Amino acid sequence: MTIGELARSAGVGVETVRFYQRRGLVEQPPKRAGGRRAYSARILAQLRFVRRCVGIGVSLREVGEILRWRRARTKGCGVIHERLRVVGDQLEMERRAIEVRQKTVEALLSQCCGEAEGGPCGILAALEDEE
Repeated sequence: MTIGELARSAGVGVETVRFYQRRGLVEQPPKRAGGRRAYSARILAQLRFVRRCVGIGVSLREVGEILRWRRARTKGCGVIHERLRVVGDQLEMERRAIEVRQKTVEALLSQCCGEAEGGPCGILAALEDEE
């Protein structure tokens, strides 16, 4: 398949494929006659693997480490389990931070009396307050 077909099949853009290739996360096949590359189902599987990892919050650096461990078979499941546990902890912290920001926005919105243009704005007053 072409790089465009590969990208569509994986649900990413062509530039994302190229970026992952430059980072060494996805294989780049040699050019064939005519200057085009032919991408295999194996490369599609690599791309989907990277996309899934990134989708759950694994950093590209960590994806690279996991791929190296997988190829070399130097680390076991326990190390990968620990990495994902850390990702899970980070996601939980982000969820809590979003919850706090949501409550702050709700509190600010409650300061708004909905008056017409030109009147005092309770939201601005609350944001300016230095409590």
